[in-house]
Amino acid sequence: MDQTLNYGFPYPECDEPLVKDASDIIQLEQLATAVDTEVQALYDTASQLLVRPDSVRMSTSAVVPVLSPIQNTAVAYTSLTFDNTPGQQMADLTAQAIRFVETGYYLVGHYIVATRTPPGGTIPVSVRFLKNGAPVSGWSARSSIDSGMASSHTVLRFDAGDTLTTEIRMDIVAIDWQYIARIWAYQLMAV
Repeated sequence: MDQTLNYGFPYPECDEPLVKDASDIIQLEQLATAVDTEVQALYDTASQLLVRPDSVRMSTSAVVPVLSPIQNTAVAYTSLTFDNTPGQQMADLTAQAIRFVETGYYLVGHYIVATRTPPGGTIPVSVRFLKNGAPVSGWSARSSIDSGMASSHTVLRFDAGDTLTTEIRMDIVAIDWQYIARIWAYQLMAV
């Protein structure tokens, strides 16, 4: 039986003189099955990377109070707000972080809104990403408004099993403050 050059699909061969051969129908079935398998694989790849790439969004489940003099603190993400990862969730509520299920490059982002007690004045808040508990980015620009909001986004490479969370820093320690935070990841490319 002959095969196509690019994919190696089997196809019926007929030599002169053309004579009916009972095996021709089996060869046509093999060709149809091979084409169907390849088309499904291409569809699955396109669907996973272009139509439904891995993506997740998590948040703090409530306003988190922080008593001074804490300046740097890791954020515990305890609430899942979105996860489209088929079969496995990227939102790891036990680790309170995003856990990547596929190696690749991801657009990741985070924002925090902080308020102070007593109110008034500025809250210089900044954030940075932690990969497996270690800093993987610099501190974001500090907010300088009464209700501090800081955000950051970047493209990072993660291996399957890596975790992502964030750490926040408030440069004033003489006050009590509280915050809410969100984090997300969107797969750009699998490797």
